[in-house]
Amino acid sequence: MYIWPKEIQQIIAEVLHAQNPITCLEKFKNYEPAKKITFLLFDGNQTTNFQYITHDYNLSKYRIVNLGNYANTAIITTSMLLDKNDLTAIKTAYSVNIDSNIVSMLPQLLKNKPITPDFLNFLVYIKKNNLDLNISPYLLEDSLNSSGMKNEARAYECLLSFFSFSDLSLQQLYSLPISPDVIAFNHADDAWSQMKYSRFYERNDEKRVRSIYCFLLKVYIIEFGSKKSSRKKLIELVDFINTNLGIYLESGLLLAYWYFNKSYNCVLDFFQKIQPGAKDKLKKVEGMAWDLFHLWDIPTEMAVQSHTYNAIILQAFATHDDALAQIAKLNPIVRIAFYQQEAQVKYKLSLSNFLHNDPIIDSIIDNQKQRECLCETVDLIELSTQLEHEFLNTIK
Repeated sequence: MYIWPKEIQQIIAEVLHAQNPITCLEKFKNYEPAKKITFLLFDGNQTTNFQYITHDYNLSKYRIVNLGNYANTAIITTSMLLDKNDLTAIKTAYSVNIDSNIVSMLPQLLKNKPITPDFLNFLVYIKKNNLDLNISPYLLEDSLNSSGMKNEARAYECLLSFFSFSDLSLQQLYSLPISPDVIAFNHADDAWSQMKYSRFYERNDEKRVRSIYCFLLKVYIIEFGSKKSSRKKLIELVDFINTNLGIYLESGLLLAYWYFNKSYNCVLDFFQKIQPGAKDKLKKVEGMAWDLFHLWDIPTEMAVQSHTYNAIILQAFATHDDALAQIAKLNPIVRIAFYQQEAQVKYKLSLSNFLHNDPIIDSIIDNQKQRECLCETVDLIELSTQLEHEFLNTIK
């Protein structure tokens, strides 16, 4: 969003935070560049037709989580406001991004062994409701993380089982194991080639997850490295963002605030993976960074797909990580703006809800330009290496 025109940034900020977003957008309906902005509102009072395409599933830690109240989805654009009597039908769709922990279970479908009833019930629900699944989170994570694709046979098996399941009928699901057909092998081969290319040529260019990884390392360094108050810990974290990271992670800061304050059990459950004496600490932090990325990247994926297919595509997240699912529910999205295949998000809660008139908020606002400049030049690989050494020396 840093590269968006300032006028667009201002319009989006005003509408996302307006008490009456429609009235607010009315002011800009004759401003030509504003036609390229689409707003999704999930905080209205009326249930809309989106209720018929969205789903919410929760059984034995298998979860399908909507990141906002999708049943209330309303769409507004300046074009709608200019001619309210000539509204064309809007194409809509709903897809479910599946977490790597679920993808890793799918190879069970290829084997002549019984699968757990809870997992089978989850798969049956998907088939009965004809849900469109998206394997992108797995493709990105296993090809770009430090330990991904080490067992190539296992990774390919995950792809093959996913594409086999995608074309499976409900009746076939009751007659396991699956016998992959040629189409499934072709799709798996294409996805495999994509993953191999990303691993060899794109790993060092990935910045979004690495920035979250750096952020989490610093959170743990602060938490385990001092006995300061939770407020002083937050001040130190904000200073790190302003002067070293250059990337403002609004949801991350709120998550860190809750962690420092021991506010919610699900947040503590998420962060407790790292303890003194634990094995593979860096690998676990990296896994956590990918978990958060999958959640926080969904609005961008919605923007890209909505632009690509000229539709409004809502995305949910399916996971077997109960703490991650609860965190997603803890702070739902209330409004989104799409512009140039990117998204700006307003969550229900932010730090300002808890820190009224606090200098910490002023520090975040006053250092925006400094972060923008730093974001263009920061070497995240070098920064992560420095933080890894400090992290391992702090938490032994």
